[in-house]
Amino acid sequence: MPFELILFSGFAGATVFIGGVLANIFDHHIKDSPFKSQLVHTLMSFGAGIILSALALVLIPKGMEVLSVWGVMASFSLGAVLFMFIDRRLAKSGSQQATLLAMMMDFVPESIALGAVFAIEPQMAILLTVFIGLQNLPEAFNSFRDLVQSGFSVKKTLAIFFILGCV
Repeated sequence: MPFELILFSGFAGATVFIGGVLANIFDHHIKDSPFKSQLVHTLMSFGAGIILSALALVLIPKGMEVLSVWGVMASFSLGAVLFMFIDRRLAKSGSQQATLLAMMMDFVPESIALGAVFAIEPQMAILLTVFIGLQNLPEAFNSFRDLVQSGFSVKKTLAIFFILGCV
């Protein structure tokens, strides 16, 4: 069982590095155009949809087994408000690294959720791992592009993503 947890967590983390590599290839091989912009928006929407699916199909049902409806709503609302304030603070700073920080903030709750679901229902953890991995891919894709545009080198950014994927 611990080997499977490491394997599945590794898959979810590897998609961070893969997203950075794909963004590097994308930026060098596709010229700026409305199509390129639309493709980036589509990828980000896909990532948002995946994480909402994880919430709706895995996390909220599991939470409702332990908490009341009000407890789930309060937890979900508190998390949303907290992340909204952090996002607003980052937006005010004007930093291009906001997407990277948002991705790193996701790692902690994703890791906790994955470990908890894996301990309770390993089959459901496989589904959650796929959701997290698919959500990390477009998030890393966008973070890579933001970091390179803000002055980070491609090598440094990929190194950061590799380390994040291993954590």
